[in-house]
Amino acid sequence: MTTVEHTAVIRPENQPWWPLPLAEGAHIKVLKTDPDNHRVVFLFRFEPGCVLPEHYHHAKAVAYTVAGEWEYEEGRFQAGDVAYEHVGNRHTPHSENGAELLIIFDGDGPGMIDSYLPDGRTISLDIEAFRLLEQGNIPAVLQRLQLA
Repeated sequence: MTTVEHTAVIRPENQPWWPLPLAEGAHIKVLKTDPDNHRVVFLFRFEPGCVLPEHYHHAKAVAYTVAGEWEYEEGRFQAGDVAYEHVGNRHTPHSENGAELLIIFDGDGPGMIDSYLPDGRTISLDIEAFRLLEQGNIPAVLQRLQLA
């Protein structure tokens, strides 16, 4: 007999926005992590003037622009636009006026994204870091990312 999982109803208003410690003005709201399938669904918010560190994708990403505008080397996106990013994409997203995105990471393993900080450090966000963010365990996230 096959077990069927039921639909999860996720209410974003019940999840807090967490500042992403990799960039000033970046916030994340993790809606769902699925470690078995290497998938993460989250909202991301750029404050005006936010520039993310250059990063590398270990997972495919689909980024739907809910509001505002943002851009990187591959193009400029406004509300309603979708960016489909393949494994191996490397870029530096930023937003002049602010934006909110719904993003899905879909990977083949636990690694999701590596961010390259200006001081030369590489910070790897894996499925466990996203799971800890979903739970609101910020001290554990900072320790896992070696930012504590």
